[in-house]
Amino acid sequence: MIRVNTEPMDKNPKLAPDFAVTYFKRLRYVYDAIFVKGGKNWAEVIGLVLRYTRVKDKSVSDRNQWSYLDPNEAVERESLRERQDWHVPQSPAEAVVTPAATSPQGIR
Repeated sequence: MIRVNTEPMDKNPKLAPDFAVTYFKRLRYVYDAIFVKGGKNWAEVIGLVLRYTRVKDKSVSDRNQWSYLDPNEAVERESLRERQDWHVPQSPAEAVVTPAATSPQGIR
């Protein structure tokens, strides 16, 4: 589930598909680095972690238990429901998304 500020995308509708394409390319890039055996992008991704976070010790990243990222952003129905149960009261969400309203390929 991706939460974004829709105002810029309402002003420039081309941003939405461009954002989605870039997001999924980067998601797959990080997935390949972390979860694919041999992690061809590992050094670069860890370099970015060290550069843009407060983590400055590379050995921390080497020992880190990374959260799983589905490269297609597929989510479990129950997980989607749990996320919404938390997020909706936290923000002015207009509606709760039901699995039936989403692409069947992305919901298990």
